[in-house]
Amino acid sequence: MWFLTAGWLRLDGSGWMAPGGDVSRVPTVEGVRDILAPWRLQKVRKITHRYLGRGNQYVILRTYCGQDSDDRMAAILEDEENGDECVDPENSCWRVVDDAQLLDFGNDWQRAFEILPEIVGHRGQQIHGGLSEARIANIRQQFSEFDLEDTFDQVGPIVDQIQKSTAVGNGPVFVAGEQALEDKLLEVFYLDGYGNIVRHFAIEPENMGSMKVREEIGRDVDCWSDGNLGPLYTRRGEMAAKYYPQSKQVLTWHL
Repeated sequence: MWFLTAGWLRLDGSGWMAPGGDVSRVPTVEGVRDILAPWRLQKVRKITHRYLGRGNQYVILRTYCGQDSDDRMAAILEDEENGDECVDPENSCWRVVDDAQLLDFGNDWQRAFEILPEIVGHRGQQIHGGLSEARIANIRQQFSEFDLEDTFDQVGPIVDQIQKSTAVGNGPVFVAGEQALEDKLLEVFYLDGYGNIVRHFAIEPENMGSMKVREEIGRDVDCWSDGNLGPLYTRRGEMAAKYYPQSKQVLTWHL
């Protein structure tokens, strides 16, 4: 099954669904039973439909179900509900994806993509779709117009904007793994459309509501600038050579 989901994640955004939103063939009862069900459980399909079909809500992915983890998870959600924003769980800004039989991966949370690759497509933006060749050319043109003394103030924000363009999409994935539950925190991961980590940091649960509000009004998330870069987005990463302005001075300063 994993080679199918891995192939799906490698597709550009246009390949995620049929053109115009229409499927080429409506599945029959027999087709679902004989083709779909053997490689993807109905339970998984229901989880996807229920929890990942609401584009305006954050996803909290719980990947640890060991001793005392239920109480720790309940405490995290209680702290979030006691914040300034999302109070009513039915109308809250988050949905918990939580299944001990499917998703108990501890700190190895990215294995959840093997079960629910929609987490990537739902939360992140495909990097090639987010940055067109014209946009890349424009960024490089802006960089070429700067003198070295201008780079710290002007090129740094351009690199920052590249990262945001590839990652923000509908918002981050919040992960409640073993260490996060022990520390009573949520790990926050901004992903690109392939599931690569762009930036990540940890927050206290009660700050989720303010994060949501700031994103909705177009303001920067407080922790973004202090977050750690994913390996592909550091100055030596694959994405740096492809998208960032190529100045060692700028990249050392900003990344």
